[in-house]
Amino acid sequence: YLFKHADGALSVMHSSLQAQTAQEVVIAGTEGRLRIERPCWRPQAVVLTRNDESTERFPLPFEGNGFNYEAAEVMRLLREGKKESEIMPLDESLAIMETLDAIRAQWGLRYPME
Repeated sequence: YLFKHADGALSVMHSSLQAQTAQEVVIAGTEGRLRIERPCWRPQAVVLTRNDESTERFPLPFEGNGFNYEAAEVMRLLREGKKESEIMPLDESLAIMETLDAIRAQWGLRYPME
């Protein structure tokens, strides 16, 4: 999948349910690249590789199953009487859903209720 962003940046993504893929994320820039270690949905570290090939590893301690952060944020919002999170505002949620809809359109995937 090729995504063109408003600021001119490009994202190239691929996925498969039939083949073994790297299950990692690489973000390349003008001064080097970041690799989010596999599995990308629960990484243990991010590795920075600069253009001179020097590397630095940043550990990412991961607790729970990933949803505990969302649950904690919902609890905070409820305690504070808020309806929208500053961490994940509605506009950001909608933008993510639009991206997922674009991916589904490329696949030709339609849900029965559509």
